This record gives sequence, C-alpha cells and structure tokens, in this order.
Amino acid sequence: TDMDGSYTYSSLRTVYFGNKSILEIFPNPASDYCSIKLPGSKGLSTEISFYDMTGRKVFSQRVTPQSGNELFTIDLKERLVPGMYFVYLSNSSQTVSSKIIMK
Repeated sequence: TDMDGSYTYSSLRTVYFGNKSILEIFPNPASDYCSIKLPGSKGLSTEISFYDMTGRKVFSQRVTPQSGNELFTIDLKERLVPGMYFVYLSNSSQTVSSKIIMK
C-alpha cells in the first residue's frame, strides 16, 4: 500500500531453485551403514564428511565416482553414535549437504 492508500497487484512468477535434493542418503534413519548416491560427479574426487550438531567433523571419506550416478555404501557402525548429523559432499564443482539420523 502506498502512502496515498492506493495499491496494485504484481503478476505471479514461479521460481525454480534447481533440484530439491541432488543428494540421496538411505536408509535414514540409519543404524550400521548408509548408502549415498552421487549424481553428476563422474571422475571428480569427492569428500563425504559427517559433522555432529556442534559442527565437529567426526568422519570423512574421499571417493571418486567412475559413473555419473554411482552409489557408495559407508560403514557407520563404529564411527557414529546415535544422533543427528550433517552430511556434506564436496568436490571441485559443488558442495551439497543433507542430514542423517543414526539410531
């Protein structure tokens, strides 16, 4: 509303922010292991890092996908205690994140 009390409506626009989540982690919640799908990272050395809720890095592993949609299974049994963790995947072209719950 303007100072004189008049108003106008704008047209609606749809905004897309790319893929909702290009990082797939399952099962979630996890107990012994998790599988992570790395789309579009063929040949790029990628670091998979797990951070606890205080921001402390508790585990990381470097992988290099050989295909464009590779699946990696990570043993978490001895590495993470029950709780919520942030998972970051970083390579030279992108960094993506998600959450995982350990039960």
